[in-house]
Amino acid sequence: MNLSHQDTTQATSSRFTREFDCWRGLADSEKYPFTVEVLPSGRIRLGLDILEFGVSPAVALALSHCLNDALAIQIMDDNQFILEEQQRLLTVSYPCQKNRAMQYKAESEIEITDASPELFGNSNHGATQVVVSTIPGGGYEFDFGFTCFSFSAQDAIWLCDTLREACGLAENQSFEAHA
Repeated sequence: MNLSHQDTTQATSSRFTREFDCWRGLADSEKYPFTVEVLPSGRIRLGLDILEFGVSPAVALALSHCLNDALAIQIMDDNQFILEEQQRLLTVSYPCQKNRAMQYKAESEIEITDASPELFGNSNHGATQVVVSTIPGGGYEFDFGFTCFSFSAQDAIWLCDTLREACGLAENQSFEAHA
């Protein structure tokens, strides 16, 4: 399986966009746009295909840390964990699969604003469940209960770094060798 990915990142001031490979749709070459944007309010807008919503910088950073640790699990590199960030907004577990391969799962209810109608219908804000997890075989996923978005390791690295950058932090270059 070829995991190479052409980087189609486009940045205009504080808006970053990339075409993600749908991990669960790789056989059909499925792709979807993913956008990260810093809003004037300081909140971070995430756009996954047609689903859009804003989160606080703390939630965006927690999602970045979860992706960081999920990447570390997949490449089996304990040095990559962000250990000081274990007091997170998301509850983390490490379920083992039948082949004893460790997986990663972080879940929580998060507050979102500026949401597209698919999330709350008539309201544009509220709380929703989110799960960040690894997929056996090398993929990653955001699961919102009613829909999920899977993506490749290259996309997870980009998103991890882009969320950090949107929060005003430096990119974490440590996974570049694994992309």
